[in-house]
Amino acid sequence: IAACCRNIAHKAPATFYEAVQTVQFAILFDRCTGHGNGYGRMDLYLIHFYRAGVRDGTLTRKAAREMIAEMYMKLRGQYFSFGGRLEDGSDATNEMSWVGLEAYDLIGDYNNLGVMWHPDMDPDYYEYACDVLARHGESIPVLINWDLMHESELRSGIPAEDAWKVVYSGCQWYCIPGKEWCGHD
Repeated sequence: IAACCRNIAHKAPATFYEAVQTVQFAILFDRCTGHGNGYGRMDLYLIHFYRAGVRDGTLTRKAAREMIAEMYMKLRGQYFSFGGRLEDGSDATNEMSWVGLEAYDLIGDYNNLGVMWHPDMDPDYYEYACDVLARHGESIPVLINWDLMHESELRSGIPAEDAWKVVYSGCQWYCIPGKEWCGHD
């Protein structure tokens, strides 16, 4: 832990473990200084680190799932999104979308995860999200219509180059991380 913290204190994360720790620290610092809420599309933030670790043999899906589950248990109640669409309109669901939802499925608990669905979404992932929702009985993951949020952002004047980044960010909120305040108060 100390080596990881030393590394990320001075440079960008180099591994999946360091990237997860960076996300955790960013959220903790945000919660210390402000209201916090919606931390974006974790599957897009972490996919590069996940694929690199799997490719070089330093990470397994099981280990990644356990790290994310541990982060959920430490942070409790933060808002992350999975799925949605990429800038070109294609499905954004990737391996980290699965890992993030599988991690929640392991522990349940008080975590706020949004699966941003759309008609072109990986049907197996959508079915798994519905199964997790039904089995846990905790209203998680929240199923959010990405196309509707995206259209709303465009109607509100958000440029197309930013509107595709829309995420679930709270109870009834959605936003463009880094462009809009996540609480919408």
